[in-house]
Amino acid sequence: NRLHSLMIMSTSMKKTAMFFQLSAAALMCPAANGQTAAPKAIFDTPFEVVGTGGESNRRMSGDVEPGPGGRYFLSFTARRSGSGSGTVVTGPDCANVDWSISDPVAARRSFVFRVPEDKPPHKEKFHLGGWRMTGKVLFESVELRPVKAVWGKSGGMELGHGEEVSGNRYVFATQMGSVGRNDSRPLFAHDIGYNTDRWCFWRGAHVTYRHVLDGRRFFSGKVVVHCGWHTAGGARVEARADGRDWIELGMVTNTGVVEFTVPVSEFPAKEVFVRVVGLSKASLQMHSYAYEGLVDGEPVQAFGATRYVDAQTGELLVQIKAPSFYAEDYGGRVCEGAGVVCWRASAAHKIPQTRRAPEEKAPKGEGIVIRTAANEAEAAQLVVSAKDALSGVRVDLEGDLVSAAGARIARNAVDVRRVGYVRIEQPTDSEGCRGMWPDPLLPQDKGGCAVAAGANQPFRVRAKPPKGTPKGVYRGTLAVRHSSGSFSVPLEVEVFGFELSDEMMCETAFGFSFGGVCSYHCLKTDEQREVVLDKYLSLLGANHISPYDPAPLAPWKVSWKGKENPATAEPVFDWARWDAAVEKAFRKYHFNTLMIPVRGLGGGTFHARREPSMLGVPGTNEVYHVLMAKYLGGIESHLREKGWLNKAYVYWFDEPEPKDYDFVKNGFSTLKRHAPALRRMLTEQPEEELFGYPNLWCPLTPHLHAGAEAKCRAAGDKFWWYVCCGPKAPYVTEFIDHPGVEMRLWSWQTWKEDVQGLLIWATTYWTSYAAYPDSLQNPYEDPMSWVSGYSTKRGVKRAWGNGDGRLVYPPLSAADGRAKAPVLDAPVPSIRLEMLGDGIEDYEYFTMLKRRLARASAAERKRYETLLSVPESITKTMTDFSIDPSHIEAHRVKLARALEALGL
Repeated sequence: NRLHSLMIMSTSMKKTAMFFQLSAAALMCPAANGQTAAPKAIFDTPFEVVGTGGESNRRMSGDVEPGPGGRYFLSFTARRSGSGSGTVVTGPDCANVDWSISDPVAARRSFVFRVPEDKPPHKEKFHLGGWRMTGKVLFESVELRPVKAVWGKSGGMELGHGEEVSGNRYVFATQMGSVGRNDSRPLFAHDIGYNTDRWCFWRGAHVTYRHVLDGRRFFSGKVVVHCGWHTAGGARVEARADGRDWIELGMVTNTGVVEFTVPVSEFPAKEVFVRVVGLSKASLQMHSYAYEGLVDGEPVQAFGATRYVDAQTGELLVQIKAPSFYAEDYGGRVCEGAGVVCWRASAAHKIPQTRRAPEEKAPKGEGIVIRTAANEAEAAQLVVSAKDALSGVRVDLEGDLVSAAGARIARNAVDVRRVGYVRIEQPTDSEGCRGMWPDPLLPQDKGGCAVAAGANQPFRVRAKPPKGTPKGVYRGTLAVRHSSGSFSVPLEVEVFGFELSDEMMCETAFGFSFGGVCSYHCLKTDEQREVVLDKYLSLLGANHISPYDPAPLAPWKVSWKGKENPATAEPVFDWARWDAAVEKAFRKYHFNTLMIPVRGLGGGTFHARREPSMLGVPGTNEVYHVLMAKYLGGIESHLREKGWLNKAYVYWFDEPEPKDYDFVKNGFSTLKRHAPALRRMLTEQPEEELFGYPNLWCPLTPHLHAGAEAKCRAAGDKFWWYVCCGPKAPYVTEFIDHPGVEMRLWSWQTWKEDVQGLLIWATTYWTSYAAYPDSLQNPYEDPMSWVSGYSTKRGVKRAWGNGDGRLVYPPLSAADGRAKAPVLDAPVPSIRLEMLGDGIEDYEYFTMLKRRLARASAAERKRYETLLSVPESITKTMTDFSIDPSHIEAHRVKLARALEALGL
């Protein structure tokens, strides 16, 4: 437990090589009521902290006495100096916050925290430094200010961030990863440690929440607690209403999400208190707390917000608005009738089920508009908002699309899918919130679907004009049918005067576990497996996603002739089935990369690894290199003969730490020595120590500019990058509970940063054998990706993030993995998968324009060259970008017009 270690060290460590006591005098800090002047600085800055890889390496302030229960705003500037790794730690011991800082450019970081309500004087030491950090981090301009919280007013009620009322349902969920950290309007009292995004319990530690709404009474209550880390003991969850005695709701004794119901005998109640108390030997962490219940009064749609202002000056320091998910500043009505409103929205918007229909109307006569090139898929959304409950709702294209010149786009080139929803119980980070989030794109039932009164049902209309489709505007009609009537909505597809290639220039490498697919689909024969594999690979290929292994049913084989004497043994390769499968992968699915599995190198991750060995000969023996020369030479020779060397790469070790660098260098030396033309990929940021070993770097997105990037580029090395369970907000991520545009935006950042490829570790990570040891997880019912491996014990639930590694869903008929007969239905794409595909096509627009400008006239280059730069209105930095898709859509049209003007 990092927080516990920090607290112990702050009292036990003095002046050592890893501990610095500042010479500045102890500073007094008042309570957040503004009665005394607040200090502006608690450290003499600037200063540099040098990490050596040890657990803690920090500078400490003198004693500070914050007022009990006070709210404070801590801000500082930090930047990485040179290369390094590890975590930066900041804050008081009672409220530590970790940061991933890899950028050499100084950035301002800040957060609000609330100190415990124990009796004064409450003394704290503030720390800035690192945890298991290597390299240098420079800190400057550290300030501490007392603040006041100002809660928002919505629906006639006072509501803070994390609170909402939808109809007559009240929900509060902690947003402890946000800038507000441990504070919230319902937080009543606490005497407990906090670290980054979680409460840390020990014996007697407690946190109490108070739920009260202006003039409204509660009629029910459910408490949801997520324990993400547990080593001993437990915590008791208690409740009381309107001043009555505390009653025990239950215990938290292990990791996972636990629900508790407040007895109906406690209601109605004007206020409800919930308390969580650490018991004897308690050592656990609570990552989220939520309360929901029915309230009386008029139904409303209300969302909380919080502003933190300087307690002395009133200056606004922090503003936490309602989740961007609930924004209502987009969309336009296309038609309406008794009980129904139909409206349109960009495909990149994730539309809440309860959002109000927009008041703004689309231009007269205009319905759904899609602009695309031939051989490119592009989508828009048609939303059915029901004033009264509807059944049998379907959206279908009536006939072909026809241009003014009489050219046609066949009806089957337009796909209409129903947007499905999954319930987010535990938000991934500060960007998310609890509730129903859209993600799976479901095939429509023949009989249509039901739409509840007051609810939205989006339909995703996706057009892909085939190659050779003439330039022009094609028009048709979408029929919106339901049990009580029907509507006609115009559909317009503009086809640009060019077409996209089948194979994209932006390389992709995504994990795909076909073994897991077979388990969910209950596949029993090779024929069934072939049928289903084709459907999954077709879906990935349609979205320009290349799996690590495109031939899971046809691996190449190698046997060793004379292996009894390794020194003279010869490899015998059998490529037949693998070659056929790979040829199909490139011809039919248009994948653009190919991971080559290499035996003998060993491998592993930062967590555990396997030593190199071939035919029982260890890597330290020269005979090992005799064998590897024959083995790797045979692989490289075959790939060269097939013309696949430019697509192939070796990915044999994952996310090394400095302790692994020598091992990694040894493996890459073997590859470089015996198969120099094979690309050597490593999921790590460029580090001086590794320079010359990998030649295809794949850092986590925030770490692109850490270390020896410029030196590697100068040597001709290429770059991919990846996202996984990290980073989290404020970065672009793959999570369900993030804005829909992010996965499309990732490719725009990729172009901007001169990166050539994208990687995500999995696409079908539907279950965790740790979190679900006795059954398969239903990804429609539980959208969280729970940790597997990394020494995670059976039955333990540790969250990676909603939808991490899960871009494709099983068909509904195989959702729970309990099918009694083989399921041959096609997989279900997600919004995030299609956004990825759209972004990769956008990247292709940039590459096409760059190629055409290379042979254009000086006047043409002058006119169009600026379009190759991604506008700052789309993305300024890795953490400063717009979630409004209209900016991307507008620049994409400019790229298209330039391509049309330049011609082939």
